[in-house]
Amino acid sequence: MIAFNFLPHRALARQQQRERFRRKLGLAAGLGLLLALLGLVGLQRQISVQQEKNQLLEADIAGFDAGIKALAVLQAEVGLLQAREQALQALQLERRLALRLFTELPRHLPEGLVISSLRQDGKTLNLSGFALSNDRVSEFLRQLAQGSDWFSGPELVEVVAANLELPGRAPSRGANFTIRLRLEPAPLGSGAEPKAGALPAPLRKTLEPGA
Repeated sequence: MIAFNFLPHRALARQQQRERFRRKLGLAAGLGLLLALLGLVGLQRQISVQQEKNQLLEADIAGFDAGIKALAVLQAEVGLLQAREQALQALQLERRLALRLFTELPRHLPEGLVISSLRQDGKTLNLSGFALSNDRVSEFLRQLAQGSDWFSGPELVEVVAANLELPGRAPSRGANFTIRLRLEPAPLGSGAEPKAGALPAPLRKTLEPGA
């Protein structure tokens, strides 16, 4: 006897396949979502770590900027100190030059020669005065050129015949002269500086009116 099965086997099998597919699809979606969440968490962690690094770098950069500003202020202060030191050295040199000039110059003045005018322009010195003869002027030039380490390159600018008239004295025949030379000061601390005080007697006597 032939038996017939009227149950919907094919429909049930297709339904079971669809259910298995749905379960697999849900599982795959769940796994995908889990992986996405894990990736998002990892990415957030990397972003947080990078932000911390950026904050550290910003703090270091701020520290470097503060150091650079402090260094600039220090350099400015050092520049001011150096400028003050240079000004003090220049002042000391100027005072030393003036004192040394009034000490050194009379040593080379021959008799019969007086200086009536002295003008300094930097290291150039212009001397004007009266001499009883041209030989006295030549002797003065020779003394300046050979007798001192403080003067160099003396040259006669002009010499003009003239009479020197002093109160109570007969006119003296001679010549007015102008000499130009250069100052060659010794370095500071060389021990050649004279002591401060009154002008030396020879130069004071030379510069006094009527001497």
